[in-house]
Amino acid sequence: MKSLLRWSLVLLPWAAGTVLAQNSTNSSISPLELVSQVPQCAVSCVTRSFLASGCSLDALAPCVCTNVSLLKELSGCVQSSCKWQDQLELSYLTDDLCGPYPHPSRDLEIKVVVAVLAVITFPIVLLRLLSRWIVASGLQLDDWMTLVAAVLLGATLGCVVTTANLGFGLHYWNVNAANAQLILQLYFAVQMLYIAVLVLAKLSIVALFARLFPDRKFQVVNKLVMVFLIGHGVVFLFVIGFECTPISGIWDRTIPRKCVNLNAVAVASSVLSIVEDIAILAMPIQQLSKLQLGLKKKIAVGFMLSLGSFACITSIVRLRWLMMFVESYDTTWDNVDIVTWSMAEISCALMCGSLPALRPLFKKIPGLLTTIRSTHHTAERKETVDRGSSLLYLRDKDLASMPPTPAPEPSPTESEGSFMIKIHIAEQLDPRMKPLPPPPLQPLTYQPPWRDSGLPLTPKTPKTPKTPSTPMSSRSFRREANADYELDLRSVVNTKTWM
Repeated sequence: MKSLLRWSLVLLPWAAGTVLAQNSTNSSISPLELVSQVPQCAVSCVTRSFLASGCSLDALAPCVCTNVSLLKELSGCVQSSCKWQDQLELSYLTDDLCGPYPHPSRDLEIKVVVAVLAVITFPIVLLRLLSRWIVASGLQLDDWMTLVAAVLLGATLGCVVTTANLGFGLHYWNVNAANAQLILQLYFAVQMLYIAVLVLAKLSIVALFARLFPDRKFQVVNKLVMVFLIGHGVVFLFVIGFECTPISGIWDRTIPRKCVNLNAVAVASSVLSIVEDIAILAMPIQQLSKLQLGLKKKIAVGFMLSLGSFACITSIVRLRWLMMFVESYDTTWDNVDIVTWSMAEISCALMCGSLPALRPLFKKIPGLLTTIRSTHHTAERKETVDRGSSLLYLRDKDLASMPPTPAPEPSPTESEGSFMIKIHIAEQLDPRMKPLPPPPLQPLTYQPPWRDSGLPLTPKTPKTPKTPSTPMSSRSFRREANADYELDLRSVVNTKTWM
């Protein structure tokens, strides 16, 4: 009885501050009644924390509610001393005292990180699948693994944003107790999805190596690594899924439960993940040395295949945060760094596995641009031809109003070929002209000297006169003329007669 009275006197300032924070409907509650509401397991924690704070009676609420280190110490003491139901009761009293004061939150930080990762990761994965579909006309095993991992990554990021909306990112003592169970359920789902996405992303990289390097020994090593990754995923999914007995005890802290040390499991998983990243990074080194490539090309290919090192770096940073907060009692605040770096790790694993597959798509882009330029130039040439055809039409229209040009007369010294070319030129300049038929050819009566002079001379059958061709339109002549024909014409007549 004396000890209870002594604690009551010590807690009197805190109770008075609580009364001041109440609304008018609760003003009739006495300080002793409020002190009596503090769970017995938390009395020593509250007494020790408030005595160490040195807060006065008239400024108790501002002194306590703005002192994060004091509240963190009090929260850790209560979590280690009280059951879940007692923690909830003290949480309600803390809300009554510190409700009017601002509550720091990191929910915006969570949402920004998730948005940046989504904007970068999903387009890269989409381009990877598009590249495989265009180049290979179908998806391979590594592509399907990447697709499934991307879908699970979207679900993971969605769960993280939902937890931020419910209070993840607030200090533990500021979280609404009504949302505590739902936050724990979503956090459990994020842990399971994290392992699934990470293992699938690494399996897709190893499967890509299997397609690139057909060496028999490498294929054996590749299969062993894939088996190890699958085993890693199955074991840790089992451990996380059954971390508490019964399973509902993972999120329902009001029932009796028995759980494994989840912090130790998380550290072991992170260390193993770093070892896997290093092994995957070293796998293609020996195969690159066998390629018949120049030094620059080997370096380029090695850099492309070593992009997975970025995922390894994020794993190392994540392990650092795990070690810092392995015994944290402000999990909803401290675990923000662990969650964001975990999301960065699996996102980098997906991106690094997809970037090498984008190279064929980038090689297709210059051809696509060439096709676009060719189409544009074809349209320009068509427009030029149309303009030229319009000019020729106007010229033909002017010629129609002029009298027909008389057909040229052959000169006595002019050869038959030259005369026919003149006829053709005249026809093109004036299609209305009716060409004259060429003079008939005379029979060949020449007797070669080696022939027997006693044999009768048989005159040769005269050649059939050439039928003048049908006059061509100016448009057809422009389209069908070629360089050889133009040279033949220029060898006979002056080029000034063309225009």
